[in-house]
Amino acid sequence: MNPDVSGSRPLHRWKGRDLAFFGGAFLFLFVAAVFVRSLILALIGGPMVEVVTALGLTFAVEAALLSAACVLVQRVYGLSFYEEMRISLDYKIGSPSLVVLGMALALSVVLVSAMVARFVPGLVPEQETPIEQLLTTPGSVVLFAIFGIAIAPALEELMFRGFLFRVLQDVVGMSIAVWTTAAIFALFHGPQLWPNWPAIIVILGVGYVLSKLRERTDSVIPGFIVHTVYNAVLFLLFAFASVTGANDLR
Repeated sequence: MNPDVSGSRPLHRWKGRDLAFFGGAFLFLFVAAVFVRSLILALIGGPMVEVVTALGLTFAVEAALLSAACVLVQRVYGLSFYEEMRISLDYKIGSPSLVVLGMALALSVVLVSAMVARFVPGLVPEQETPIEQLLTTPGSVVLFAIFGIAIAPALEELMFRGFLFRVLQDVVGMSIAVWTTAAIFALFHGPQLWPNWPAIIVILGVGYVLSKLRERTDSVIPGFIVHTVYNAVLFLLFAFASVTGANDLR
């Protein structure tokens, strides 16, 4: 399942200082985003302003992190962005299988969430999560769906399974890179899902599958396909539940 790309990849090993740079950039951007969000909502406010602000700042943070990674890869080390991010079509899994995996992953998440809510109701807080508080109007759902399907999978796969995975692979090894990127992926989505910590654990499982797929294929493309299908199915299920009135998928 791992194509041999050793002949085309530059002889470069990422170091702890590169990881520290990326982590520092993330913390700076996160704090800046929280400050900007508070400022915008204090000056303007309103439900749709909250939605647009949340999506806009999420996009800005992810795009800025990828830009920082691009600077490191191309400007500092003179490497190929495509090689280091592993944007490669040389993998051995067919697209239909990846689509099925994305659908199965989404359905599994919904099923597990429903079973937890039904059989262990005390684990799921009654309080709405921040993302549930934003998804209250058709317009907000449409905006989140567009971002979640057309934009977020590409940015997140390049950020987590592309650059971060590549650096961790050299710094701490492949197996730890799989678990670490899965954990960071879950923590990244934590503020959207808190205090529903069972949902965060489920997202950790999703991140593990995506990271394991990155390990097996040595490419971010399969994860991008699975991630896109996964998000699309979740939004379709959410829309169906909203229309039918069965909107408690937790």
